Amino acid sequence: MGIFEEQEWLFDLVSDKFSDISGIRTGIEEDTVVYQKNAMLLWMYISEALKIRTAFVPNLMTIEDYVHEWSGIIKKHNTGREIFVERLQKFIADRFGREYQPNEQLCSELMPKPIDEAKATKLEKDQYLREEMAFANKVGTIKNAVRNRFGYFKYCTPFYEAQTINRIADVLFGKEYPVL
Repeated sequence: MGIFEEQEWLFDLVSDKFSDISGIRTGIEEDTVVYQKNAMLLWMYISEALKIRTAFVPNLMTIEDYVHEWSGIIKKHNTGREIFVERLQKFIADRFGREYQPNEQLCSELMPKPIDEAKATKLEKDQYLREEMAFANKVGTIKNAVRNRFGYFKYCTPFYEAQTINRIADVLFGKEYPVL
């Protein structure tokens, strides 16, 4: 069946993880056999690298089998992520009255205009700080509503730094992988 060009990155990932487990550094090809003693560990390493939790699939014999199996899992993951992003968009639009595109900055309409620190008066600096605080509060309110809706209460720096729907989805659901 072979590995398609779009799956090369996945083949490289599986090969690297197999190399870590088996100690073989060169000569890993599509038809390289993965022995049963290494199968579960390879599956766990790939799962950890992709941040996708899924049940182990037994009877995969070669690197190519792993690539094709994970290709299907990634397609399901990406489909689920698209649905999650749509739900997240709809939730934010219903709750806050404005629909944001997945890569659009949340509350971009409140984002303060940059000022020149050297030339700005104290009044302009204070106004800038007020606008910056209003922007941060609104984004924080949206993210707290998302946190409560989806039950995500971990302390997570990427979640706090997320400013778009796609970034929030990356933290809550997992990142989107290249189409396979």
